[in-house]
Amino acid sequence: MGKKTFARWFAKLILCKGETKPCGVCSACRKITAGTHPDVQIWEEETKSGMLSVGFVRDLRRDCAILPNESDYKIYIIPHMERMNDSAFNALLKTLEEPSKHVVFLLTAPNPDELADTVRSRVVPIQLYPLTDAQMEAFLTERFPDLPKEQREGALLFANGNPGLAVRFLSDPIFSENQKRVEDFCKAVNAKSDYALLKLFSSFERDKKAVSAFLEQTLEALRLSLRARAGVQTKLPPSLVLDRLTQKQLLELISFLEESRQLFATNANFQLVLCYLAAEISRRVQA
Repeated sequence: MGKKTFARWFAKLILCKGETKPCGVCSACRKITAGTHPDVQIWEEETKSGMLSVGFVRDLRRDCAILPNESDYKIYIIPHMERMNDSAFNALLKTLEEPSKHVVFLLTAPNPDELADTVRSRVVPIQLYPLTDAQMEAFLTERFPDLPKEQREGALLFANGNPGLAVRFLSDPIFSENQKRVEDFCKAVNAKSDYALLKLFSSFERDKKAVSAFLEQTLEALRLSLRARAGVQTKLPPSLVLDRLTQKQLLELISFLEESRQLFATNANFQLVLCYLAAEISRRVQA
């Protein structure tokens, strides 16, 4: 929903030197837009599992001890807080509870329920909402003016008001490849086919990054399906409709896939984890 974009706007609001904040033209605003402000940092970690580690948090805590370069505050934007493993969450709690006076944390996550209660109790949540079709169309036309209109419309249909998903759909090869896998997943679940699920997961070989992206995209599709089941108007593509599952099965499947992302942060055998996922998904949809 533009969480990282909103976090950068919020950073401008804090550090802006203009009269109307954020002015967008002062030195602080311009540096944040360009990604060159020394006191605004986006902290991300590239790991094979896609999870944020305790080492990542320790490095962050050490950096927090350093005073700002040119502002009153240092601002840390941490995307995908839901990807922190338990050790990383625990290592961050003390810093969240008693941060240095010059430190501001802007944390993003797709769903507050994916964060530990101990983290949620220490932050102020700000909810973002989907863009309208007109806003999405204008955004994608400006961002991808050279793409055929049909491609932009396909991204708009899938993203359901989420500009970040639409951009990834149109620009990330892994994302677009996984979209076919998500459709195959929904087809296999509707057919309750053990073989189709095993065949799907075996296609990842040893690519943990692709699996992590696939789980994220699948969860988005399942949440869309759940909202549609609850009567909320969505533009759910027919290929992602899970009409063979009860609402209870759908909820259990979402919960299981959210928890299963942690498995790829362990040293467990990759192929065994994939087989376990296929078996557990099959058990849940056939119950």
